[in-house]
Amino acid sequence: MKGLVVVLVLLLVGCSAEVPEPPPAATPLLETTGTIEVEAPMEFTKERVTFTAADSTQLVGTYYAAEGEKSLLLVHQFNKDRSSWDAFASEVQRNGFAVLAFDLRGHGESAGTHSSFTDADFIAMLQDVEAGATFLRNKEKRLTALLGASIGANTVYKYSSQHRIPAVLLSPGLNYKGIDINDITSSAPTLIIVSKDDTYAYQSSQELNENNLFGEHELYEIAGSAHGTDMLSSAAAKIGSFVASIE
Repeated sequence: MKGLVVVLVLLLVGCSAEVPEPPPAATPLLETTGTIEVEAPMEFTKERVTFTAADSTQLVGTYYAAEGEKSLLLVHQFNKDRSSWDAFASEVQRNGFAVLAFDLRGHGESAGTHSSFTDADFIAMLQDVEAGATFLRNKEKRLTALLGASIGANTVYKYSSQHRIPAVLLSPGLNYKGIDINDITSSAPTLIIVSKDDTYAYQSSQELNENNLFGEHELYEIAGSAHGTDMLSSAAAKIGSFVASIE
């Protein structure tokens, strides 16, 4: 209960000519120990967290706490890290979503060096997404949607298709670094966002939208050639509307 205000009204019942009668004792609304504790409004905090993938890869993320059960999992693109989501994560946190943004293996503070990765290492990033989803479940959150950018979009799409969790795909490609989604179909609600001049991602997005998605889905095109999280400033409202529509 927020903003609790207790008003105590003392009724003076008069006094006798000799000894004043004390007012009746007020019945407290809450049991206290001399002070009334007022619950503070939710603070929009974030903290650095660590967790482990199934193959023991150590992962580092930022957790944006929020009340309620709704949560989002954010997965960055190749050669970037979780910081690319900072502004977006803070905004959706203020709208009531807990958020986990983390560094994929080989990126940021997480274990590994992507410059030496083989396709098998990139494919193993699916375990990172699984570990992130487990982290949120352990926080007693419901994974409302996954958001992924570029190689993160491909990884998110694979997880979404397996678990039927809504997904936002920023600049997906039919095959990034061995993460091949050509033949993966999905019935999960899916929003694809892509720039018209981002040639490979644009062609891939059209094919996915036409051939691979069988649930509620939409292809949202924006002008220019921005890729992945670089589109957030142009697409944030669309993403917000999609996420808010999820029951």
